[in-house]
Amino acid sequence: MDLARQRVLITGGTRGIGLALARALREAGAKVAVCGRDVERLDWLRSDLPEIRALHCDLAQPTQLVGFVARLHHDFGKPTMLVNNAALQFNDLWLETDPQQVVDRSELEVRVNLTSALQLTALLLPDLLAAEEAAIVLLSSVVAFAPKRSAPTYSATKAALHSFGCALRYQLAQTRVRVVEVVPPLVDTEMTAGRGKNKLSPSAVAAAVVQGLATGESEIFVGKARLFRWVHRLAPGLAARLVKDS
Repeated sequence: MDLARQRVLITGGTRGIGLALARALREAGAKVAVCGRDVERLDWLRSDLPEIRALHCDLAQPTQLVGFVARLHHDFGKPTMLVNNAALQFNDLWLETDPQQVVDRSELEVRVNLTSALQLTALLLPDLLAAEEAAIVLLSSVVAFAPKRSAPTYSATKAALHSFGCALRYQLAQTRVRVVEVVPPLVDTEMTAGRGKNKLSPSAVAAAVVQGLATGESEIFVGKARLFRWVHRLAPGLAARLVKDS
């Protein structure tokens, strides 16, 4: 894939992996837009990184998506690559958490991590199908294959995103639209603050994604996730134990 010819939209692109991807793809020559809900971060992007188009959209609000797509077309143009990166994670032990809090948090996680990705993909698919070369990139996780005990809803959304990507890849096999799943290990972001050791940097993930996109990979396992992939294939029980309390 010639990244210099791509027009990329990245959800959740104001920090963490999303921001690192925006920088890396822009450096590779792509035109890049990001969307996020944090107005201060969007203003910072417009000031410090004006080469990246910063657009407001709260993916937790389903009524915003159609209007956002219209603004995207007007302010940025029709994308040729969609990177579904936005995600939330709440670490809730259901037996110890207020049921209504579990309901509210789970609804938000499903909405941001999964439903918005499916809906935005559907809304932008006509743009992608019209492009000479296009891609839908899904930021997954090792917990899509071996769930984490303290994050059942997050794990479920990533497993569903993996399944969605596989099925959509079947449907788009005869088109010019690639479906790419990215599986990073534990990454040093705000979401993982206080958890785990030897975390990978967002810039390292972004570099691996850019390389994988350029070389035509459909599944990009990054860093320790590459080892996890083989452990999961050969000894799924061991893989499950490694991730369960990570």
